[in-house]
Amino acid sequence: MSSFRNFLGSPWGALSLLLAINLLNYIDRYLPSAVLSSISKQLFPADQKSDTLEGSLQSAFMFSFMITAPLFGWLCRHFNRWHIIGVGVILWSIASGASGLAGLAKDHVNNGAGGIWVLVGTFAFLFMSRCFVGVGEAAYGPAAPAILSDLFVESKRGMALSFFYAAIPVGSAFGYLVGGMLGWPNAFFWMLPPGLLLGFVCFFAPETAAKSQAHHSAAKKSRVWELAKIPSYVLAVAGYTLSTFAIGAIAFWLPKYLITHREVGNEASVNTMVGGIIALSGLLATLIGGWLADWFKKKRPGAYFEVSSVGLLLSIPFLLLTLYCPFPLGWVMIFGCTFCMMLNTGPINAIVMNVVPPDLRPQAMAMCIFCIHALGDAISPPLVGLANDLAGNPNAGFLSLTVLLFAGAVVWWIGAKTLKVDLANEHKTELAQG
Repeated sequence: MSSFRNFLGSPWGALSLLLAINLLNYIDRYLPSAVLSSISKQLFPADQKSDTLEGSLQSAFMFSFMITAPLFGWLCRHFNRWHIIGVGVILWSIASGASGLAGLAKDHVNNGAGGIWVLVGTFAFLFMSRCFVGVGEAAYGPAAPAILSDLFVESKRGMALSFFYAAIPVGSAFGYLVGGMLGWPNAFFWMLPPGLLLGFVCFFAPETAAKSQAHHSAAKKSRVWELAKIPSYVLAVAGYTLSTFAIGAIAFWLPKYLITHREVGNEASVNTMVGGIIALSGLLATLIGGWLADWFKKKRPGAYFEVSSVGLLLSIPFLLLTLYCPFPLGWVMIFGCTFCMMLNTGPINAIVMNVVPPDLRPQAMAMCIFCIHALGDAISPPLVGLANDLAGNPNAGFLSLTVLLFAGAVVWWIGAKTLKVDLANEHKTELAQG
């Protein structure tokens, strides 16, 4: 058992466990999108169907996630972060399993059952269960990057975080694949066993030495507002918010858009294709983005920002072509759009961790999570749905996203001018803290 604990306390052991959790995280996050058509048919009356209402299902998860993330960021400074992660993973796994009960209960109601089944078999119950999924994931979100930042030195931190965030495209893809294969509501029930297992393992992982030192050296009064004085942090989060708004809306609506409006296949075939494209393009982009940023950093101090900025800019023409190209050529455009959008995953998260003092890293990530979801993908699915409803055009919402992608690219390009100074200031602070 001690050797197992030692492995979990090592950089690569911790990365392995957190990577597995992050993978499950994103599988769960994109299950509703994969089975949205089936959820809509079962839980929404024909006269109440709208893109705006369906988009609110993703907002349920995102709002609870981003509201509670700062609280858990604060708790991570005072309690064992692995224990917080363990509780969070177990909570979201139970809540995800509960999400499937809405569909199961609705079938019982349709077969004449009453009582509690009538309450459970509703969109409102599904909405609340997704809220609790968000709370559970918020317990994990701020702590994981901070733990990895403590265990990996700066020269290896960008690549380590790139590996960690590679779970985003791969997990998202598996979310579409699992949803397409298992369908609604069975896919949600399968989230429960692996989630409980991973949550249990977290209680065996030791806290990092850097966390203990930072805890003793940090001032008792919260210094979270110092983050606003770090230009690179502010610009990284601002651009991240703009890109997350766009990416969140595209990821949520793309399967239904392809099924309903482009008529390229059924739910299972479209989700399989979308999942495969996102897995391959996103994984390549996440790893290549981290490698490119590290390579260019030798010559250009702002390379982490610049690689991210160029990626967002290049995603715009691919998004436009996705809307108007015939299929199967459209699949190539989706691949290009996803690849370019995901180049920033490792570099931007590395910036967020690198420019802040060690004792503020959990709260820095928590505030980042709050911003990118409060102003990003927590509100983008229903707003894009509303744009489609008002315009009567399924392309309207996607077209509006190109403006935000361009704005995000500009913000990150400006950030490249500030990174060198902010990194130097953080190094001085880290030395002062001992």
